[in-house]
Amino acid sequence: MKCIDCNQDCSSHTECLAYQNFNNVVLDAKAVAKLRKSIPKATPHFKGLKGWLKEYDHSQWMLANFKDDTDYKYRFMTITFDPKKFSFKELANAPYLHSYVMNALLSIKSYFDGNIILVREYHASGIPHYHMNYSASDQVNHNHILIRMKYYFQQHLNNRHCIHDRIFNDGGKKYITKTNKTYYRFNQIELLD
Repeated sequence: MKCIDCNQDCSSHTECLAYQNFNNVVLDAKAVAKLRKSIPKATPHFKGLKGWLKEYDHSQWMLANFKDDTDYKYRFMTITFDPKKFSFKELANAPYLHSYVMNALLSIKSYFDGNIILVREYHASGIPHYHMNYSASDQVNHNHILIRMKYYFQQHLNNRHCIHDRIFNDGGKKYITKTNKTYYRFNQIELLD
């Protein structure tokens, strides 16, 4: 006869507790699997928009020159396009990718603490990638920036290569200026609105 506590044919209290523990593990695993299925449905608007590939609002951006007194921020992010998320045709069109980056950053502009420094570089393949120096006002805004950027540029959140974020240092200053004399930043007038 099956025990009402463990739903098995147990012969001792110890065996009954072991079955109960196993049943709880199975229930937890089912709950986690159900949660994983619901996550993509809960955040569809973070996936990025194909319309971002076409054009961005140039008036929201300005080019600035690197100077000795450039105001560097606390964080440094490398932004790379995931080839599993973007088609070959999209990856081969650098102006489309540039528009996509600019639109993605405009969509999260309010989470940055002040302005950003954005530099474009090219891989040997000709596909651009970007380096961004920025700050967030607190940990919540920093986490929000990270999760949004991962959703915009990666096929899966566990990809560790597309969005690489770290603390900015003197080595970063040399790195970000090695091939560029200018950088993109949000238009100051737009930041004051």
